[in-house]
Amino acid sequence: MTYDNMIEEYYTLVIDHWYATIPITIIVLFIVTRLVRSTPSSSSSSSSPSSSKDGSRSNKVNDSKEINKKTKKGGSSLTSVGSGISTTTTTLKQGNTTTTTTTTVSSPHIQPQQQLHQLFFKQFKTMTPKPWIYGVSMSSDNKLAFTGGQTGDNCIKIIPMSSIFDGAPKTTQANIKFDTADTVAWSSNGNLYATLHDSRKLIGWTLKTNAEGKQQYVTLFEADTGIPIGGPRVITLCASANYILVMTEDTMVRLYDSLKGTLLTAINTGQMKHYMASMSGNGKLFSIASFNSEIKIWEPSFKRDNSFDKAPKAISLTGYKTSIFGISFNNDGTRVITVSKDGLLKLWNLDINYGIGQEPEVIYTVAVGNDFVGAPANLVTMAPNGKVFAIGNQNFVQFRRVSDGQLLDTLPKAAEGTPYTDNSVCWTNDSKFFITSGYGVFTLWNVPKL
Repeated sequence: MTYDNMIEEYYTLVIDHWYATIPITIIVLFIVTRLVRSTPSSSSSSSSPSSSKDGSRSNKVNDSKEINKKTKKGGSSLTSVGSGISTTTTTLKQGNTTTTTTTTVSSPHIQPQQQLHQLFFKQFKTMTPKPWIYGVSMSSDNKLAFTGGQTGDNCIKIIPMSSIFDGAPKTTQANIKFDTADTVAWSSNGNLYATLHDSRKLIGWTLKTNAEGKQQYVTLFEADTGIPIGGPRVITLCASANYILVMTEDTMVRLYDSLKGTLLTAINTGQMKHYMASMSGNGKLFSIASFNSEIKIWEPSFKRDNSFDKAPKAISLTGYKTSIFGISFNNDGTRVITVSKDGLLKLWNLDINYGIGQEPEVIYTVAVGNDFVGAPANLVTMAPNGKVFAIGNQNFVQFRRVSDGQLLDTLPKAAEGTPYTDNSVCWTNDSKFFITSGYGVFTLWNVPKL
């Protein structure tokens, strides 16, 4: 058979069996195309950022302040980020085998306009499946605890601030069985507490060293709060060395033993609706911001054997005409800042002998009603050093000087979907940084210098 005859026979075969040869041809072409695309080309290396003469890398847009690696342990991790790109190093150890994987991911919730602000220090994000952050709290030894509410994980995450400053945020966790946490708080002696979303329980943890010499958070107690399932929502949790304060959105405030979780007393404030609560750093006083214009301050007392005695109302602050939206004590309870629905900010002197009838006095009043767009100021929190406080609403936060109420600076507008709230902000213990949180992102701000 000649070559021409072979070609003719081939064409005849293809035409007669077109229904089989055409699909085979398409499959072969598809495989060849995929193989060609997966082969690295020399041009890809030439498109990477070039090195300058001094050895530094140059980029078309230099809007990234830093890209730090993160460490992942047991599925819980955080990463420091720059302007939308993060490098993630994941290390998993099983037996004697350690696997390390490095990936680069985009960070759509990092806000470049925040990074351009003069007070901006650092942003880092939680690498969790459900990154909502509803509650944060700072411990006396500078550990940041946070919870994702009902959309979060079944645990409280804890991050030592030292690891954040070192550029490699590391987390441990306090586990929750079959539930999630709505609020979280540290006591002055280092115990951690949370209120649970579904069961409405109160749970406490303490840090202990196990047989292997490793520290871990173990459950101190898990107690019923007396709040009915599906009942009023817990909106504030505070803790001291002796007692825990749980405030719901109705008119009830409950105090619990900090070691056992047993109910000490339940107080009906008679104030129609609660907005937030505050406890002095020493646990001596607490108060409620509520629908009423009168501000009540309670003083829990304990017997010589440290058992609970009573929690009478000690002081009333009057002079407002509208609801109180925010309140915050300093550490020793000698000063308290309040803000009302109509935007009147007051600093009160509580360094008095109210046992003999001395009345608290207003040190100053500042009108801030026109400073906040969208809603009245409903967030106020005093720094641990008692020299600076933050005040704001869901959109904006101001820093002001405690001594005279002078405005120091204003943070940029909150990112969409990540409002500023009293449960989502906190201070570092040295009062040098203010922390805000949102959709999986923490931002550290330098506190303005006085």
